[in-house]
Amino acid sequence: MIDSRKKKELRNYLKKLIEQEKNQIKIISVYPLSAEEISAIAKKFSKPPTEIENVVDPSILGGIIIQKGSKIIDLSIKNRLQNIEKKLWQ
Repeated sequence: MIDSRKKKELRNYLKKLIEQEKNQIKIISVYPLSAEEISAIAKKFSKPPTEIENVVDPSILGGIIIQKGSKIIDLSIKNRLQNIEKKLWQ
């Protein structure tokens, strides 16, 4: 059995982990972004991210995908083409 002090420590630790995750973003792009490009994207957030990861994925064809926690902003050409295809087949 876990005593109340250990429960409180565990709760605080998990809370810190969740807060850290909320302040991290992943930017997926076709090519590696420059520091200036990453900085410009980071400035768009009300609370600047503490950690930014740039992942290169040529399959998105162009544009970027931004992931912050469970939220995804998909501005890729691949996504736009898929949306056009869906509308054509409706």
